[in-house]
Formats: sequence, structure tokens, C-alpha cells
Amino acid sequence: MNLHMSYLTSKQRLIWTLNSNGLTKSGIARKLFLTRQTLHHALNAANQKIGQFLQETANINKIEIETLDIAKVFLIGYSEHFKTRVFITFQQRTAFKSGMNMRGDCEKCGG
Repeated sequence: MNLHMSYLTSKQRLIWTLNSNGLTKSGIARKLFLTRQTLHHALNAANQKIGQFLQETANINKIEIETLDIAKVFLIGYSEHFKTRVFITFQQRTAFKSGMNMRGDCEKCGG
């Protein structure tokens, strides 16, 4: 499994985290002593890797992608195997989180 999330640099992760916590780009640049161009490049690279991570997570789990919103960091798809919609998002501590809209009939998983 080659998930791109593991390839975020520590600087990209810090910039992405500060940005997702609501700090403005100019605030991040001042706080980290970065030029706007460097900040923009690092944030774009982080967002691209997170988008790839969401897509790869869906592909590995055979999820048909319906919606991918990199700005809001989530993916909504459909699991043909479980016949349900799936929500995948990136979280700072766990790298990703997913959930399925299960109805309590668990014939396929034996539960």
C-alpha cells in the first residue's frame, strides 16, 4: 500500500494544519518566516497529496467516487460490496477516517 499521505513533509504537514485550523496564509507566512511563494507551493503540494491519498484510499477499498472535495478534505463514494455510501476524510492524528451508512443487516460481513 503506497498512500501519499505518508509522504507529506513535516513542513507541509505544519502548514496544512495551521491553514486547516483557520490561520490565514499571510499569518502562516509570518509565523513560519516564509515567503508567500514558498507557502503557496507547500500548501498546494500538501493539498495535492491529500487528494491523491483520498483517491487511493477509495481505490484500495473499491469505493466508487461520487464527490471529492479537497478544500474541505472529504470524499463521498459508494461501496458496491456493502451496497452503501461511504465517507472518507483526512484527520491530523489518524491520517484518515471512513464511515459507511450501514443499516444493521450485516449478511455480507457475518455480524
